Amino acid sequence: MTLSRSVFALLLLQPGLLFADTASQNAVDTVSLKGGYSYAVFDKDKTNGGVAAVKDIEHNGFGGAASIVFRTEYSNFFKPYVDIAVLQQGDRRFVIPGIGLRHDFELEDSNFEPFYSLGVGYNYAKWRESPAPGIEKIDDTAESVTFTAQTGFDYYFTDNLAFDMTLRYDGYHVGTNVVENNRVTSIDDNGSLSVLAGLVYRFGSAPKAVEVVEPEQDLDHDGVFGSADRCPDTQDKVPVNEAGCPLHRFEIALHYQTAQFEVAQLMDGPSFDSVAFLTKHPDYHVRIIGHTDSVGSAAFNQRLSEQRAAKARDFLVEKGIAAERIDALGRGEDEPLASNDSAQGRFKNRRIAVEFYRLEEGQ
Repeated sequence: MTLSRSVFALLLLQPGLLFADTASQNAVDTVSLKGGYSYAVFDKDKTNGGVAAVKDIEHNGFGGAASIVFRTEYSNFFKPYVDIAVLQQGDRRFVIPGIGLRHDFELEDSNFEPFYSLGVGYNYAKWRESPAPGIEKIDDTAESVTFTAQTGFDYYFTDNLAFDMTLRYDGYHVGTNVVENNRVTSIDDNGSLSVLAGLVYRFGSAPKAVEVVEPEQDLDHDGVFGSADRCPDTQDKVPVNEAGCPLHRFEIALHYQTAQFEVAQLMDGPSFDSVAFLTKHPDYHVRIIGHTDSVGSAAFNQRLSEQRAAKARDFLVEKGIAAERIDALGRGEDEPLASNDSAQGRFKNRRIAVEFYRLEEGQ
């Protein structure tokens, strides 16, 4: 075995040796098998060389290749591979084992995966027959270091199986000598250009993770969801703007029974906690307006509405709300919400209207 072949045999071991320290991350990524058309590139001047019978050496032929690509911690940048190509052009056969590095372009949301690779190999060439009748071969075999460049794409039908199309160029220099009438001609092959197609199998491939998008939530139940809600903890029943924040001005109506006017139940109860809102939002003021039904005289109802509004104001002050933030007034029976001819209508009209507003938005 020559020195060059010994060196190349060692190089074939490199995919395992180079990454032995990260073996837990290494695995076979893909294997492929492909075949197709191959075209010989050689020196016509030397081929002619005075022997007319070898002027038209066959250029065209076919080829095949098998490869193994490895996955490593550097796979985002490159993947090592080993392969072997067999090219048959006329009576010449080239067997080229090689190694190299490959880069895959993983396109988002696409089954196409373009790639390119660069490698080095060793070419074992052999003539099966004489290039022409009556011509004697001096050399049956030849060898050469080979440099290989490939580009193409894989199209994945499934997560594991793909169609492969590859354009491959092998650059080398191998030659053989032939004799006719005591004249020697050297036939020099300088490379091969091949178009190959085949199948690729990817090991350990899993379906691409589908990103689960959690639906945005409306945590404060104000009708504005997720990232659009700039005030995600708005108090219940507070009307909001498109950003999920309290309107600059809004009104809450608190209804009560005739003989059961409990200011604490209205202003700090389950219907709406006015104290909590005003404490949390010191930039808001409040206007408390008392309303009654039409039972009794208009003058009596006016006084009654004013008294109940004042009680609500005093309650808020006792709870720590500054008095200058509060206005209280009564409207008596003048602004009914419903007809006073029914008990249900009268209940709707007996109410404390609590109007919240920012100072720059209201008077």
